Amino acid sequence: MKNVTATIYLPRYLEQYLRHHYGRPARFPARSMENELLRRLTTRPPAQPAAPAAADECAARLTALDVVLPDDDLHRPEYFCYLGRSARRRFCLALEATFRVHLWSDCLPLIVAGNINQGLDEWCASNGISLDSREAVRQKFYRLRRTYATMGIRFGRKYGKSLPR
Repeated sequence: MKNVTATIYLPRYLEQYLRHHYGRPARFPARSMENELLRRLTTRPPAQPAAPAAADECAARLTALDVVLPDDDLHRPEYFCYLGRSARRRFCLALEATFRVHLWSDCLPLIVAGNINQGLDEWCASNGISLDSREAVRQKFYRLRRTYATMGIRFGRKYGKSLPR
């Protein structure tokens, strides 16, 4: 097993979540969606290295995470080890989607129970997310709930209905 890595930049809460579940550097399970996506997105490094991008204010809020590239007979990580800008963005979006699904599925019952904030704090603690990043996770959960509410899907006692048990 080779340990060829690529670096991606993520929000702090997502980096902590991935580091807690997948280690440092992040090693995704064999035959997982993340490894398949990495296999599809990695290419050979360009002959001319790309000019470094100008640092913007968004980059200051992002944290670096190394991910182990999957070993494949057709895509050897020694040769296919480059993630371009759009490939990194697509991979980060896939990781964000995995995080949102886990957050929503674990914390949805908290809406009915009525102790959302305490439950979100416990969920963050059990998933390796530090105190300073918990507010971002809380906001993400409330945005997800509000998005469903705008589409007419309402959960919890606030709306006079509860989830079926």
